[in-house]
Amino acid sequence: MKDLTKQNETNTPPPKESVDMFRGLFDFSFTHFIALRTIPLLYAIVLISTALFLADQTWGAFNLSTKRGLVYLFVISPTTFFFVAAVARGILELYISICRFAGVADDMHSMTNKIAGLTKTVGDVKDLTKKLPFRAKQDKSENTKTTQRLKKDVNWPY
Repeated sequence: MKDLTKQNETNTPPPKESVDMFRGLFDFSFTHFIALRTIPLLYAIVLISTALFLADQTWGAFNLSTKRGLVYLFVISPTTFFFVAAVARGILELYISICRFAGVADDMHSMTNKIAGLTKTVGDVKDLTKKLPFRAKQDKSENTKTTQRLKKDVNWPY
């Protein structure tokens, strides 16, 4: 008999995130954004390429002289690596913050549109309540008080 657990392990589909990221790369309508999901990969590429470049520079320094190679190995390469890592991390975190802020601003814009629609519906409800009998009597009494005040305050020429 075949072991069913091993068969299920070999036939498992790739994780959904990797499939979505791959589809997102070839989405020419740009309906799905994948930039935030690719930032960890970009950061890893920057760190690996920096490490390889510095290893090459250190190797070249050792070929020139042992003293220079040791200075590159213990001073210049680690300092440069940490500097590049810090700058790359800062730039990528800034990019993430800007993208998240844009998402929050978009949410705020949609909330404003909903609130504007709500005030319109509140105005409609107010107009409907004016048609109620007790509300109509109240409005008439307020209007007569206002016109009586106006007549008292104005000096008529005749």
